[in-house]
Amino acid sequence: MMKKKILILIIIGWSPLALFAQTNQEEDIITLKKLTHDNILYALKSNTDKGLVLAGISCTEEVWGNCTFYLYKNFGNVWQKKFQSEPIGNLHGKIDDFSFEDPLIYFGSHEAGGSSGNGSYYFNAYDPDKNKLYSLNYYWSDYNYSDHGFENLEEIDNQKVLSFLEQKVSSAKVIHIPDSELTLEDHWKIDNKNLYENIFGGPQTIQFHYTANEKISTENKSAENQDYILCISVTNTKLFLKRQ
Repeated sequence: MMKKKILILIIIGWSPLALFAQTNQEEDIITLKKLTHDNILYALKSNTDKGLVLAGISCTEEVWGNCTFYLYKNFGNVWQKKFQSEPIGNLHGKIDDFSFEDPLIYFGSHEAGGSSGNGSYYFNAYDPDKNKLYSLNYYWSDYNYSDHGFENLEEIDNQKVLSFLEQKVSSAKVIHIPDSELTLEDHWKIDNKNLYENIFGGPQTIQFHYTANEKISTENKSAENQDYILCISVTNTKLFLKRQ
């Protein structure tokens, strides 16, 4: 008697309602432009456990520009507006990592600073349960002697969002993490702290470190023009820049 083999296929983890997301599809961007009458540059359609949603980001593309986040929810093939953010500071209209990470929607936004080496980066997460966009602002400034940190960390009381943003922060390249070596730049900031703190306080003495490989034939060396004298002191291994 021939035995019959029965092949049973088991598919795990799929159903017609499985979560999905698609990013920056042309038809989604066009739909959002029609819905918002705004300059939509980024689109994200997601089938969430709360239904089908369509998120978009409009941006001005100037150096000191801003972006607006929109979210629509589908009901009977009609897109209903659920959320519109306040303007978020942005550099050239560029957004990082616009993604759906159930149940949150995330994107990063870099804001331009001024001529003193300052700037900001916004870690943004939209929570559909709260219908709220949370923006964690990380800032840095060489103007105020290399100050950096989170401007509004204590204001975010949503623990789910806070834990999610902490993961994003831990892998972000924009975050400054001190290493175990003092660079020439570090020496500059330490030696010239008075320059940063009194930048408009009149003439200042500027000190420079130089590398050990630099060879100087005499104990002291100088160069000058009509405005400055640059003196190198081998004894103190520093450079002194003096105004005449």
